[in-house]
Parts: sequence; structure tokens; C-alpha cells
Amino acid sequence: MDNPEYSFSMVPVATFVKDAIPTRVTPEAWDPVRALYKPPERISVPAPTASSSKPLYGLSRAIRVNGPKGSTKNDRSRTLVALACSMFRDGYDKPTIYYELKSADKDWGGKYASRKDGDEILWKIVNDYEEVAWKNHEHYKHRYREKTEGQSETETH
Repeated sequence: MDNPEYSFSMVPVATFVKDAIPTRVTPEAWDPVRALYKPPERISVPAPTASSSKPLYGLSRAIRVNGPKGSTKNDRSRTLVALACSMFRDGYDKPTIYYELKSADKDWGGKYASRKDGDEILWKIVNDYEEVAWKNHEHYKHRYREKTEGQSETETH
């Protein structure tokens, strides 16, 4: 049974066009709306410091290696946040975390890599989750614990 709210119209295309053209919005009517648009500001991410270019280890490494498939929800966004939080707790600086998230995003399917605002979203994750990293420490630790427990000392460093 068809739902009348979701059924297709039986109006012929020619009839629709004849009725729609006189009521369409003119380009001049759009000018005030177009004037309101402001392009987003481009971000400038500083280069990572030499002291923070150490390889990932422990929980951060497990999250990076296992990716979203290592999380309980198989969710790229949550896994990127988990990686950022873990890296903050491991002492990495914001630019290093940003570049690692960007690399991880590409490796995990490019959720943000193909978006025009992808860099801004990744930088927002870095800026928004620094404080959260310390508040939710146990939440992320437990999510990936089984992935890191089986690794030897040389595997985690």
C-alpha cells in the first residue's frame, strides 16, 4: 500500500515546468542571500616539534595500528578521537597529533581527506579533545586494552 505523503506526483513534466517557471526565484532575488556568504577561514597548522616526533607506543600505537576495526563500534570518528586523546596523554604536541590524525584518516578510508573542510575538522578534534583526553582516560584505555596486552615490549615501542 502506498503512503500518500511519500508517493510520486502524476503531473507531467511539461505541466510542472509551465507552472514552476513563473514562480521561480530570480537571480536578482538571490543577490542579498549571496552577499551573506563568508568563506571559511583556512587553518594554519604549525609544524610538529622535533621532541614530539617519537614513534607511537602503547595504547596510541594499538589504536593507530588496529584503526576503527579495533574499536567496539567500528567508528572512524570515535577512533580518531581516541587516538588524539591517547596521544595527548602520551605527551605529543597538537601539530604532531593533527598530522597523525590526518595520516590515520587517509589510511582508514579518508572520511575527512576528501572533504573541503577536512583539515578544519581534524584540527577541531585536536583542539576540542585535549581536555577530554584527561577526563575520559579510563574510557579509552579499556576500549583498547585487549589489543595492547598481547604485544611485547619491542612491539609497543
